[in-house]
Amino acid sequence: MSSTASLRRQIVIKFAIFTSGIFLTFAGYLVLLGLQSSINIEDGVGNASVTATYVTASLFGVTLTPLILKRFGKKACVLFCEFTYLVYILVNYYPESYTLIPAGVIVGMGEATMWPAMMLFVVHYARRFARHGTKSTERYTTEFIGLFYCAFQFSGVFGNLINYAILYGGSSNASSDTSARELSYCGINDCQVPNITAQYLNQYVPASQTLLYIMIGVMAGLVLLAMLIHSTLVRDIDQSLEVEDKGNENPPDDDVSNHDDGAWQFITRTFMGTLLHLINPKQLLITPFALYSGFFMAFGFTEVSRAFGSCMLGVEQVGLMLAVTGAADSLMSFVSGRISGRFGRNFTFIVGFFLDISNYMICLFWVPSQSSLWVVYIIFAMVGLIDGVWQPLVNEMHGAYFPENEEVAFTVWNMYTLVGIAWQTGWSSSLCVSTKIYVQIAFLCFSMICHRVSVWIYYRKSPKYDELNVVENKGTAF
Repeated sequence: MSSTASLRRQIVIKFAIFTSGIFLTFAGYLVLLGLQSSINIEDGVGNASVTATYVTASLFGVTLTPLILKRFGKKACVLFCEFTYLVYILVNYYPESYTLIPAGVIVGMGEATMWPAMMLFVVHYARRFARHGTKSTERYTTEFIGLFYCAFQFSGVFGNLINYAILYGGSSNASSDTSARELSYCGINDCQVPNITAQYLNQYVPASQTLLYIMIGVMAGLVLLAMLIHSTLVRDIDQSLEVEDKGNENPPDDDVSNHDDGAWQFITRTFMGTLLHLINPKQLLITPFALYSGFFMAFGFTEVSRAFGSCMLGVEQVGLMLAVTGAADSLMSFVSGRISGRFGRNFTFIVGFFLDISNYMICLFWVPSQSSLWVVYIIFAMVGLIDGVWQPLVNEMHGAYFPENEEVAFTVWNMYTLVGIAWQTGWSSSLCVSTKIYVQIAFLCFSMICHRVSVWIYYRKSPKYDELNVVENKGTAF
């Protein structure tokens, strides 16, 4: 018994070390990502760089990600992506279109492998823990993913509080006076009309460039520390252990090193396997939610942070608002994992749907005034709660639907999420916020219908239905 407890403790420590590195990485990177639509709003350069990132990641992910994961290992993919994040952060010292957009493309190459690699690490630790636990592997996987997303989202709190302390707390003339702000072009009326943006540019950019440079340097330092932790303290995934966990006595035959036909043939074979997965009816039915999760993520760090945050309260306070989002996101990521494990995935879908619709209604029908600007913080908190439901839920759903093909499933999930982000940032300067909200409400409803159809067709009469949707017979059918 003591030996089992010791092994479980070791696995938890390894998981904690890996997650702490991810925490620092995104504490640095997400701050700059969330500010792009504000600090680099002129000519839409900030959003253009983010679009370049996620378009590149989408294309890169469907073609080369499986090969890179197998050729170089998951640890190398994480380190490479962290290096690209570092490059992107540093380029913000000189944010021109010919520096930021190429840097966005570089980040896209890393981003394509980062999320599949991270999820494979988390699933690996969950499986190792399940070997010495008392619950099913799927229950532990759900809980580990919930804990991981909790830490991931809390990284946003940490990073944005540092951002707030530097930009707002460090400035003697921070734009805390909201009485002089023009609110009629904010919120759902934000259409990024060039002449209006130029006229009210001071509502989006920091008052002090020096403080902005200090903040960029601090964020770069966090990513450097994360790279040090992962390079020295984290071991790559032992593929033989994964095979053992899946009950396969033979090693996998899809490792690129086991083939004599070379990398090109492996790419072709992997691409065809990914293509077949993409057109799998089960995958097609859950694809809308993967796309929607990308839409919503980008809506939070581009539209909400700019139209409701910077425009109404000033970019100096965006860090505090995003910290509120991160805290709510972190809490909900933890809670949603527990809820899904206890009551089933369908109940959590319903919770997320009603939270999401409620927030859209607030955005659409609230009329901002100087006396009601506190509602902005409610909107940011709601964004965090909603994201804390959709991200872990949609991610875990892909692993549960395709347990025999997790690498491809996570790669496809990542690709569709990136496409959703690219789509949202790509049209950011072309549509008013109100129009985007109506489009997202329609797509959310469509995604819910498709998910329900997938459950009805594939799992209603399956022995795995209870495990997937009504855990321990305590769940509720949607």
